[in-house]
Amino acid sequence: MAGETERVVAETFVAPSRQVAQKHANELFRLGEIRARLGEHAEAERIFEQAATAFLTLGSPLNREWAAMARFRQSTVAADEGRFADALALIERLVKEFGGFPKFEQLPHPRYIGVDLWMLLLEQTEDYERLYVVAGTSLELLNPAGPADERIVIAKAVARRGRAARALGRNEEAAQLFEQAIALYKPEDPALVGKELINATATLTELRTEQGLVSGSVTESLTAFKQMVGTTATTVPKMAASRWFAARRKQQ
Repeated sequence: MAGETERVVAETFVAPSRQVAQKHANELFRLGEIRARLGEHAEAERIFEQAATAFLTLGSPLNREWAAMARFRQSTVAADEGRFADALALIERLVKEFGGFPKFEQLPHPRYIGVDLWMLLLEQTEDYERLYVVAGTSLELLNPAGPADERIVIAKAVARRGRAARALGRNEEAAQLFEQAIALYKPEDPALVGKELINATATLTELRTEQGLVSGSVTESLTAFKQMVGTTATTVPKMAASRWFAARRKQQ
């Protein structure tokens, strides 16, 4: 498959018409996906870069979305390798180039997965000032009436903004944000949000204890959720990238 796709890419390199140029861009993106699935990450990133340029040259709204997708796939490839700083730099470049995180209105790809990865990368690189801003922006981009996965990303955005506020010394604001996050997590499936809910409750307990305001209901909630869900797993950007890959495979 890779060899055949490379042949088509080579044949369409010199594009005598817009139709051929479109095929060249499409096949570049396809080849990038193939290389990524084969674990050839450096090659995949290089090809996605070429695909983004090819789509931007075509210039239509749909092609601009495909260009944004190619840029985002560069980032997920880097994240999948554990190169979080590089992955974040690629997303920030994408956001700057497109004047904000792309809406992907014409492509059937969940925007919330991309936004989730953006925040995770900021958290992983401990850029709390930027995380505070991006988490707030994310809340404006996402739909509270959307599917459960999107609602969970909203709750995580509130919790991340709380963690950023705490790192920046805004403890009262952080406590209020964690209270909001807990309220958003509670209606969701404990199997999906249990660990996040425990972490948020534990952090709120710490904050309120430091302020001398801890309540029995908070500590009781923490104990109950610890009994209900295990606490050994952690969330890292690789997991968000994997969810993105899985979502793409279901749609292909």
